[in-house]
Amino acid sequence: PTGGRGLFAIAAVGLGSRIFCEEAVLDSGASGGALRAVFREEVLRGNLACTAEPVWSLVAQFVVLTSEEEASDGSWRETRSRRAALDAFYRPQGGGAVSAEAEPYEALAKEMHASLRDGTKVAVSQSALADFLHVVRLNAHTAPVRGETDRCVPREGLGLFPWLHLTNHSCEPNASFAATLDDPAQARLGRRSDLGAEPADGAASSEVAEAMVGRPRARMELRAVRPIESGEEIHISYLEAPLLRWPASAR
Repeated sequence: PTGGRGLFAIAAVGLGSRIFCEEAVLDSGASGGALRAVFREEVLRGNLACTAEPVWSLVAQFVVLTSEEEASDGSWRETRSRRAALDAFYRPQGGGAVSAEAEPYEALAKEMHASLRDGTKVAVSQSALADFLHVVRLNAHTAPVRGETDRCVPREGLGLFPWLHLTNHSCEPNASFAATLDDPAQARLGRRSDLGAEPADGAASSEVAEAMVGRPRARMELRAVRPIESGEEIHISYLEAPLLRWPASAR
């Protein structure tokens, strides 16, 4: 096997059979309320990228997950599970000076960290944001938004899928995935009326809590596009289907 860690079939898989399906540990399905709870209002009004680019919504979800505090109910178990899954995603190893490859993530992390509300800025460091952005670049998959969208949610979303990210690329893949992301306006589980008033520092904790309660999820399904033998590595294509028909030198 070549590439990353890879996934291998433990039994024969027939053509068209479902290999697995899973939910994203994090996705870009942050509602407008969640974005406003994480980023300063003047930033959202003045920076169109905040509402047009899915990475800003994905970072908002990351900040919400990082901000969640230990609770006595079962929700804390899910939080710990999602944090552990996020830590398991591939990221480059090494330290020292910032490499040329990492510079764009450092620059965007600096911009995003400066755009956070004071109440959420203490929950996540600039270096943690840079690391997360690098994880997104290396591991996220696109997930088209399903249903009507509001102006704060891009139609092309992103999801971090714990098992899918392990699959390596091949120009002759034996599997293909399909992912969708529920529109937050359709998937929200409901509003809570007992979340308390917004604190004086403008952290909008009630909206953060609502995002924790009603966070939508991206979902994906992986299916075999040809018969797969037991022990064979499962590959997907990182390229769009039309590009696979181009000569190798042009891909």
